[in-house]
Amino acid sequence: FYGIKSDTLDFRREATEADRRIFLTLYPKINPKLLAKIEYPRLPKYYFREFNRALEEAVIHKDAVICDLGLVKNPDMIAEMADFFMKIEGVNWTFCLGEFSNELYFSLRASRPSLKAGNISKRLARNIGFAGGHGMMAGGRIPLNSLSARLKEQLKEKVTHRLLKAINRTDAKGTKLIE
Repeated sequence: FYGIKSDTLDFRREATEADRRIFLTLYPKINPKLLAKIEYPRLPKYYFREFNRALEEAVIHKDAVICDLGLVKNPDMIAEMADFFMKIEGVNWTFCLGEFSNELYFSLRASRPSLKAGNISKRLARNIGFAGGHGMMAGGRIPLNSLSARLKEQLKEKVTHRLLKAINRTDAKGTKLIE
């Protein structure tokens, strides 16, 4: 129930008829108190440090926000920040990446299905990792195989460049979200 609710942003993002049917079937069976604990969990202090770092690291390229979170304690933070940055006025794309458990995780969001975030995410990970998704929401993982810090940075730059090229923003000068 919660998975459908969150993945479709309460049916504002790419919900199917099957999603609606299953949601309505499950609704009478949910435990509202348990759902509230899932939707509004108590958060550890590190969450707010990572959130702050994401705000400080976010760079805007025209209508795209790109953010390297670095090393994260939970890869869910990467997707959460990609969703969060979609709230910025005028933004059509968000791309967040971070390292967890010797892998580079990334999340890509788009403002509408026709932008085909899933297809673009596959291009980002082509020949180096795994990716997939839908029109507005996608993600992937790339093994880091104990790369040196320098090679990790080069890999992040490569994937970010692939994104900028795929969305035609290579000419956009990046500016920090928070100066």
